[in-house]
Amino acid sequence: MSDDPFSSDSTNPYAPGNTNPDTAFETSAAQPLRQLSRPTSATVFGALNIAMGVLGICGVGGGFVQLMIPPNMLQPPGSPPNPVVTVMENNPGLKIFQIATLTISLITTVMLIIAGLGLLNDKRYGRTLSIYYSLISIIMLIIGTIGTYVLLVQPLLEMASQMPAGPEKVAATFGAVAGIVGSCFGAVYPIFLLVFMMRKSIVDYYNSTNK
Repeated sequence: MSDDPFSSDSTNPYAPGNTNPDTAFETSAAQPLRQLSRPTSATVFGALNIAMGVLGICGVGGGFVQLMIPPNMLQPPGSPPNPVVTVMENNPGLKIFQIATLTISLITTVMLIIAGLGLLNDKRYGRTLSIYYSLISIIMLIIGTIGTYVLLVQPLLEMASQMPAGPEKVAATFGAVAGIVGSCFGAVYPIFLLVFMMRKSIVDYYNSTNK
């Protein structure tokens, strides 16, 4: 090895043409971050968040419009009594409960759209908001299922038990079952979103964005 610190000896890290070991270390350390690409699942859920959010806003808007219509106008003239309409007329607590849940749904739906935009733009808050949305939605679905059972399903089942066999009894039973099934179905997307947002590839990618 040459004693000249500026010689071209390949073993001298400070020789012309040789790489500074400190710089080489920094480059190799940063290399994995530059090579990370957005996981396909993050892109898919980013687009789904926006799509589900737009549909959610339409659904919430329709729900508020329906609440503004008097229950007796929801039933066509001359048709047999609708058990669901009857429960809505006789239970003002159901309307208050629906207004509260629709308001929270509007907030979480806007959160979902922002989360989707964040995921597609490689923003760390996209994943964070997606997790918050999932957790809030799951909690609200549990509360909503309990409230729906107490305020709607239970009264419908009581009405059905006192009705003779016929279309009205079928309608009451169907309304009760639909209320529970609808609540359970609403939990599917938040659960899937939460599971994917906790996957290592997505966690590593959004932790490396520094945005």
